[in-house]
Amino acid sequence: RKIVFIPLAVGGGIRSIEDAELFLNSGADKVALNTAALRSPKIINQIAKRFGSQSVSIMIDAKKKSENNWEAYTLQGREKTDKDVIEWVKEIVGQGAGEIILTSVDKDGTLKGFDTNLISRVSEVCRVPLIAGGGFGKLEDLKEVIQISKKINISVGTAIHKKIFTIKEIKSFIKKNGCEVRN
Repeated sequence: RKIVFIPLAVGGGIRSIEDAELFLNSGADKVALNTAALRSPKIINQIAKRFGSQSVSIMIDAKKKSENNWEAYTLQGREKTDKDVIEWVKEIVGQGAGEIILTSVDKDGTLKGFDTNLISRVSEVCRVPLIAGGGFGKLEDLKEVIQISKKINISVGTAIHKKIFTIKEIKSFIKKNGCEVRN
């Protein structure tokens, strides 16, 4: 039997406060919303009021429109929303979101580095924990995000799945660059 000692977030298909309640009452620590929040932002506030802001994560799939302009998408970057990412961050934080999970759709899976401009711009307006991902391919990519802020959490995927780096190597690099790392 294995025991999980990390917060468990559940996402995908959560469309109502009842859906959120089911997962939270079943042991999830957080629910992660994207489409439902974009369709009806008040769901963020409803869940936050009932279960606390810490239980609401909002996923943002961001696609670049121009140098300093990104649009929020749904369905892993396949469906446009006409929502400006920076304005959307301000709105969801105001609604009570406790965490933002930001993915650069343009960089995701490419192993070509993070969209540091996107991360920097979002971090300027984000007053809640920010998890940024999309593009990690070499250890120096992590340093670029650390230089933006040591408070930004970093999401890595493809480089782990393709066994380019181990979690131990990533944690060691982050720690050597002055960031707190859990053992």
